[in-house]
Amino acid sequence: MTLVPWAKDSLPNCLWLCWQVSSEEYFDVFATSKYLDEIETGLGGDRTDFPDNWLLTGKLSDFEAIPEAARSGLLEHLVTVGAYDIIFPEEFAMALAMYPEAPGRWLVQPWLDTGSVIDPAIAERGLRDVVGKALDGRGNVATRAKALLFRQMVKAGRVSFSDKVMTDELMEAFRKYPRDADDEQKARVESHVRAAFLAMESMSDGELEWPARFWRANWNLYACQLSKTEPAPEVLDGRSDEARDSLRELREMVEALWTGFAEAAKTTDPDLYSPHRFEVLTGLVGRALRLVRTIAGYPLMWTMEHGAPVLRALVESRIIIRYLVAHDDPELYEKFRAYGVGHLKLLKLHMEDFIDAAGEAGDGMKNYLKLISAYVNRDQYEEFVSIDVGGNFAGIDMRRMADETDLGDDYRLLFQPASSNVHGEWGAIDMNVFETCLNPLHRDHRVLADSDRTIVGPIFLYDLVDYARTLTEEYFTAVGANHPTGGSHGAEQA
Repeated sequence: MTLVPWAKDSLPNCLWLCWQVSSEEYFDVFATSKYLDEIETGLGGDRTDFPDNWLLTGKLSDFEAIPEAARSGLLEHLVTVGAYDIIFPEEFAMALAMYPEAPGRWLVQPWLDTGSVIDPAIAERGLRDVVGKALDGRGNVATRAKALLFRQMVKAGRVSFSDKVMTDELMEAFRKYPRDADDEQKARVESHVRAAFLAMESMSDGELEWPARFWRANWNLYACQLSKTEPAPEVLDGRSDEARDSLRELREMVEALWTGFAEAAKTTDPDLYSPHRFEVLTGLVGRALRLVRTIAGYPLMWTMEHGAPVLRALVESRIIIRYLVAHDDPELYEKFRAYGVGHLKLLKLHMEDFIDAAGEAGDGMKNYLKLISAYVNRDQYEEFVSIDVGGNFAGIDMRRMADETDLGDDYRLLFQPASSNVHGEWGAIDMNVFETCLNPLHRDHRVLADSDRTIVGPIFLYDLVDYARTLTEEYFTAVGANHPTGGSHGAEQA
């Protein structure tokens, strides 16, 4: 069995099913089942020249597999009984017609033969609505599309279940679904359907080219949609005339460098079906240049002491990029991302444990936990995210060193997230370098953020100063010095 991502590899083939149930009304599930029955009636009982084991499930690939000789008879039947316009509405025809090589495109030919002009705006409007609702494999639209496919499989006798799985209660729920089932029965049926669909898709023969063509075509067919972001605050550092002159010159140089990079990142095809390589390489360079843009605005950072992290990031990014390009292995890009997402998941688990132990949490921690959870589950459910932890210079990993000094929470909640930024892990890149394209036809792909979007604020500075104060107090205790009690004592010492 192979895991088949719903949005990436199944949704495009189930587009007609999703379209039919996109209103999210249960009646549409029942109505679509009757449409499938009407299509079967139009095809008749003769399956000569049909592929072996062919079954009408509602997938576009199944429509495409219908022999040429049977297609005209089906369309004529649907028109005669007045069902064609309902089963294949004009807006759906516009959408499917945007893809010349789409499986089942012959289904909308009657619309095109009437002289209907393909309107990309109408196509995008319909597709955005349907695909947007169907992207979540656990959502209503996706689940009910799967239920219809499952219904066809059961009706044809292609699947069966033992008495231990298909209990009397579950069987009764299936009989009543969707119109007469209560909420609990609907939930049980749909949970069973999702699991069964995953198993059936995992064991399907071969891979379709259509899902890849669908997603890759969308980058050229439809524009990205970005959120409106606030401009970064103006930098005011630089006290001397020399510093101000250098600051101005460096800003111009860095902005010219950034502008060239940003233009390339926005106009290069990211390969929407498999964008990992583009996103990782863009993220690595984007992160490095963002650091340069920031340090160029702060003259006090122009020393090896303070600027070393930026220099290290530039060298590290260059090494990583050269390594990735030299090996030219798609799995390496996914491993790079998975390593960073695993660290985000670990932070999420530690935060949940910390909140459970404390028995309460402030709004800030709750909101941060919600944010982290969203990034962990962004590309796949966290159940499938693995975690990799490393060591440090002392011969034991930093986590155990922190635990031995009673600073385990400091390590898990502060050090580890900071390390993710220093090392340029995928979690840090994802949160800062990119923003999400809001066009669902682009499958939530990442777009380089053209303005500073680092998630910081005044509370971060307060926490930082607070922690520095605690650190200082521990230092005074360690060296046996007196604790200063106010500013005047500090002035005397100065």
